[in-house]
Amino acid sequence: MKKIIAAALSAALTLGAASPQSVFAADKQYKVTFVDFDDKVITVQTVSEGQQIDYSAVNVDALQKHIDKYTEQAFASWDITPATTDRDITIHALSKTAFISIDGVPAVTSYYSRSGKIDLFGFKAAITVTTQTPAKDANGNYITESSTIDITSSCSASPSNLKEAFYTSDQAVIDIIPLGDDKPLYSYAIKCYDYLGDVNENGSVDSVDASSVLTTYAQYATNASGSVSPEYLKRGDVNMDGLLDARDASLILSYYALSSVDSTIDWNSILS
Repeated sequence: MKKIIAAALSAALTLGAASPQSVFAADKQYKVTFVDFDDKVITVQTVSEGQQIDYSAVNVDALQKHIDKYTEQAFASWDITPATTDRDITIHALSKTAFISIDGVPAVTSYYSRSGKIDLFGFKAAITVTTQTPAKDANGNYITESSTIDITSSCSASPSNLKEAFYTSDQAVIDIIPLGDDKPLYSYAIKCYDYLGDVNENGSVDSVDASSVLTTYAQYATNASGSVSPEYLKRGDVNMDGLLDARDASLILSYYALSSVDSTIDWNSILS
């Protein structure tokens, strides 16, 4: 009996001497710190040893930002993606930056008719995407990869036709908008000169207009005090040099002669 009691006491003492930690070992915990493109802390997760890191809990959409009108930055990936960790770690967000470049602007800004479409000839645009990769260079900077996409053909003018553009005025602003977007990529001014040469305002350009300009010029030449209305000067000064002279009369006559045999002739053909 004494041996049994002694053994029981010994076992009890041994059990009492053991710390709770040795019986129920506490889980080791580590901090996983997520930082943005500028090394600012986004969030910190505390994970136990062997516990999965929850990447879905990090709001990467909040990292997207517009740097300027032509540049946008967004989340690309993490620099490391361990499933678990056995130490405190920091995980960096890597960026992808899209820059839109305007490499050419529309060549046509002057129109001589209110019919037809807006001509975007000369306009060129591209998107260059630069993406950070997990690899680093000798200076410890993330190595980037770049690709460029020509988006010229996916852009359209708004308004797209001259009738709408010049519906209320002989001046308009045209927005060039990429497909699938509602914000203009580029805007520029155009002007309509469909009144050129029609000094008598009867809706057509003919020899009568040329004769009128030549007569008016002759009167100018002999009478320095002679003057014409601003509207007459705007219509008669077809080469737009600020003067009303024999050159304008000659151009009006040329336009009339050529347009009589070729309906596609416009002032752009005469003045270029």
